[in-house]
Amino acid sequence: MFHPLLQFLCLLGNGMAPTSKVRVQLFVCCLVLFVLAQGYILRRLSVEPKALTTSSSHDDVIPHLRGGLAAVTSPVSELNDEAIENQARDATARPSEGPWHVGVPSISQAATSSPLLNEHDQVETTPTTPTSSQTSSPTSRNPTAAVGAFVPHPDVGVDDVQRSRMLAIRSAMQHAWSGYETHAFGADEVGPVSGDRKQDVWGGLGVTLVDALDTLYIMGMARARDWVEMELDFTHLGKDGDNISVFEITIRELGGLLSAYDLSGDDAFRARAVELGDLLLPAFANGIFYTQFNVFKQTKTMNGWTGYRGLLADLGTLQLELRRLSDVTGNPIYAERGDAFYDIVQREGSYEHTGLFPVHFEVESGTFSMTNSLITIGALGDSFYEYLLKVWLYSGQRQSDAFLRDLYNDAVQGIETSLLRYSKPDDAYYLQEVTIPGFSGQPKQDHLLCFVPGMLALGTLTDTDPARVVKHLDMAKKLMKTCYNLYSRQPTGLAPDIVTFPGFAVADSRYRLRPETVESLMYLYRVTKDPMYQDWGWQIFKAIEKHAKTSFGYGAVLNVDSAAASHVEDKMESFFLAETLKYHYLLQSAPSFVPLDKFVFNTEAHPFRTLASCYPVDWVDLTGITRLTVNSKAQRRAVELSMQFPNRLKIPLVLVLVALFVGLQIYIVSRLDISPTAGPSFDAFSRPRRWKPSPSPIVVTEKSAAANFAPRQKFIPLPHEGVDETQIARQDAIRRAMQHAWSGYETRAFGADEVAPVSGERRQNVWGGIGVTLVDSLDTLYIMGMHDEFQRARDWVANELEFSHLGRDGDTISVFEVIIRELGGLLSAYDLSQDNLFKAKAVELADLLLPAYEDQVFYTKLNVFTKRKSMNHWTHYRAFLADVGTLQLEMRYLSDITGNSEYAEKVSSPSIVLLDSPFLLQAVGVRVRDLHLVVEFMDLGDLQTHLLLHVKRASWPSKLKWARAAARALAHLHGVHVLHRHVKSRHILLHSSGRAVLAGLGNAVSTLAASTTTSPPSSTPHGASFRWMAPEVVASRAPYTAAADVFSLGVVLWELDSLLTPYAREQAQFGWGDVHLMRQIQARRVTLAFSTECPGGVVRVALQCLSADPTRRPTAAQVVDMLSQQDIATAFDTVPTLYH
Repeated sequence: MFHPLLQFLCLLGNGMAPTSKVRVQLFVCCLVLFVLAQGYILRRLSVEPKALTTSSSHDDVIPHLRGGLAAVTSPVSELNDEAIENQARDATARPSEGPWHVGVPSISQAATSSPLLNEHDQVETTPTTPTSSQTSSPTSRNPTAAVGAFVPHPDVGVDDVQRSRMLAIRSAMQHAWSGYETHAFGADEVGPVSGDRKQDVWGGLGVTLVDALDTLYIMGMARARDWVEMELDFTHLGKDGDNISVFEITIRELGGLLSAYDLSGDDAFRARAVELGDLLLPAFANGIFYTQFNVFKQTKTMNGWTGYRGLLADLGTLQLELRRLSDVTGNPIYAERGDAFYDIVQREGSYEHTGLFPVHFEVESGTFSMTNSLITIGALGDSFYEYLLKVWLYSGQRQSDAFLRDLYNDAVQGIETSLLRYSKPDDAYYLQEVTIPGFSGQPKQDHLLCFVPGMLALGTLTDTDPARVVKHLDMAKKLMKTCYNLYSRQPTGLAPDIVTFPGFAVADSRYRLRPETVESLMYLYRVTKDPMYQDWGWQIFKAIEKHAKTSFGYGAVLNVDSAAASHVEDKMESFFLAETLKYHYLLQSAPSFVPLDKFVFNTEAHPFRTLASCYPVDWVDLTGITRLTVNSKAQRRAVELSMQFPNRLKIPLVLVLVALFVGLQIYIVSRLDISPTAGPSFDAFSRPRRWKPSPSPIVVTEKSAAANFAPRQKFIPLPHEGVDETQIARQDAIRRAMQHAWSGYETRAFGADEVAPVSGERRQNVWGGIGVTLVDSLDTLYIMGMHDEFQRARDWVANELEFSHLGRDGDTISVFEVIIRELGGLLSAYDLSQDNLFKAKAVELADLLLPAYEDQVFYTKLNVFTKRKSMNHWTHYRAFLADVGTLQLEMRYLSDITGNSEYAEKVSSPSIVLLDSPFLLQAVGVRVRDLHLVVEFMDLGDLQTHLLLHVKRASWPSKLKWARAAARALAHLHGVHVLHRHVKSRHILLHSSGRAVLAGLGNAVSTLAASTTTSPPSSTPHGASFRWMAPEVVASRAPYTAAADVFSLGVVLWELDSLLTPYAREQAQFGWGDVHLMRQIQARRVTLAFSTECPGGVVRVALQCLSADPTRRPTAAQVVDMLSQQDIATAFDTVPTLYH
């Protein structure tokens, strides 16, 4: 077919003209090539998900640190155990290997160096020269990969005893690692007794090495990183006919790689994780991952010993690793595959509504086995329940994942009701195993069950129900005591694998180096701070040293119930290095070391950064402005992912061919890039959505929007059309004012950012030296018909405006101000004049600003030259809703006039149903002719005005309905970690239907990250009125919290009673100015008194809200409950009328 093309090239080479026949053949050949190329382009556009950002935009934004610092450790104190003491001393004498690289200070050197921490917090560092291999791309769940390296400082905040114990545990890790490194480096395991190299236990993937990576890093040792980059290979998998265990490889190998990446920021680990994750994807089918998989043959099955049924623990313990892999790559496929099992779980429901699930899963029917199965929290089911909690914690406790927390709470209730039993002779609580059907209990407990106390303790850290916290923590302590007694009751001090009750009778006498007990001790210590748990762990560690230690590592002890010499198996599981020793080390360290609010441990003890810890700033979804309609919870996750990975648009081949012949192929390709697909109830691009109905709905359809966004004629201003002589005179006066202002600027500071109106001084670089006043005035000049002035300004833009100098002086620009003033001015000038010069400049500026985008928001401050970005320090590096929510019109419009969807995608991704509440003011559409946002119309106006105008009409039932609506809105905001910060009666809007909504979200901030850390005092929100502020906020003595919002709500309740502006009476009586009144409020010398006509129930609620002590104020949800009491509007019993 391509012979005419070759013939044509030969003719050209000889200087000869082709014949007409050759020309015809050449034309046909080129046409076929063109059609094939267009088909390929369209196919790529329809199947490749578009990541939100390209790799180049992040190369110098989130640098990854290759390396780290040695652990800071101090000399060893005395120990009771002489052998352990000697080992600890030896450890201090040997140089410490730096994590991943050589040349790191030894322990003793690091101990005498300058302090690296001001307090007990961990330090995350970034290098001065970023790596170029970083290619992270955000997803809707987590727009961030690892943020710099975690630098281990394990002995900060510990005493001499703990430090000595940590050194001994580190010495044990060095002994185990030395045996492996010397005799089996790169193999799956080493024989701890024989020193044999066990190459292919788990597939020949160096499982012990990879599983131990994060333990080595945390302890400040190891040379394993280079092997991972240079030697780790997956290409041999399955060629010998063997299957791999998808479960074990995911939690050990994939989890180890991801954790090493999260701790070190080294992209070599992420690259290997992606490679392995892609190899495991074909093991997925029918909503689950099959347990046994041959990578080479692509065959998959379940274990034969289970009757080829799936196991609950196998199917439900991949989600954390797969979500993290999606989050560090920007590819949602891994998370989608893992989360598919959660859809099955929700569909099937628990066994007889107990909150618990059978451990067997029927693959063919896609249902849980209701016959010949078990219900247990031990082997076969354990980590499923663990991951319900941990996946929710990892996700940042998102509302879309709240079903996981609900499933966890239901499961714990089921554990307490159906599995928790008490052995009176042993004074011990244990968790039985139940067979189904029949629900017959077996009084036995596996060592594996000893993870439960730690899980329960971890769950209490984020539980909002105080009674449940007490109950769960009490259950954790009781079960923890039983698990410790598994060890203390044996002659060796080591636990058997299985016991039965009563009597702690040994059913399996092996101690398999398992970590579950010390894992729970670590969580219990960090939650309760009780050193008893550290002491228990130390006793267990000494028993391990005495009985399990061998020449080449540590082996499983076969007879823990025998006082005779221990028999040790030639088997050292990789989890001994990955879990057991790591948890022992963390148990003796300070809670601030690898803190639980920043990391979640997978079931193999690999710590992953939580999404909340990955956000360098707080951010707020802009759903109050751009809201999505989601039909069900099941669709929400698909919506989140689809916002950045849009649905594919399929075009039949025949239409493509027709388009080629009529010259529309360019139009199709461009529209594929920016137009939404039909069907879904969301839109990830630049088109307005079809909003839910409101009392006064204005619905803008995608069809009408597309028509209005089409290129149109130049706008010709006719300012005097349709106005009378008075209006004309006023217009002329305003035009003269504009001419006066422009004349001063043009004469004194033309091309500068500003002119000083009094001195006439030229202020060149206020906003970056980009002629902001000139560009900001372009559309005003055009609209007012100042044609000469507009033309001179246009020429300056064409010949003088440039952005290449930005950031070279080290200064940052305000992204918010530059977008609304400079970019908005250029876009508006283009829209009015249709002069392509303005569009070209707008595109140039926008491309420079795109690196300011990250984590679903534009950072407020950006150095265009260095690409460094941050938030304003005076906001304590938090994002304001007004800043991140006031760029959408400019960026969407830029996408529409350029055909480049990237600008619109940057501002579309936050549009998830976060603030979707009927008690918050909702947007209903966009007026496309001028890009104005349209919100629902509340015809009675705001509450303050309504009370003043209709004093006698408002009854207490109506008032309470409005108050409840405001309280429900606050409860919703606080539930999704958003502080309103400007609650007042002017921001409560009313409708004649009786509905009330809360507006005024311009000062709202998120507390996703700040809620778990100590922040400096929050500054007063701009525009907020001190009359509604809590005293601690007025005094700036404490961070702004949800309790401050509740105080403001209490002031609104007082307004409902008094019908006055707060403190207006006192201000008029004493003649106080605002500053003096603020001081009186701060000193609490002025109070709000309630009238005797106010219902007593309302007064009681208000007094609690207005408490001087923020900790004594109720939550917004509690206020809703109190205001919902049936007799609150009719009870007039005597109550205090002043808050105190």
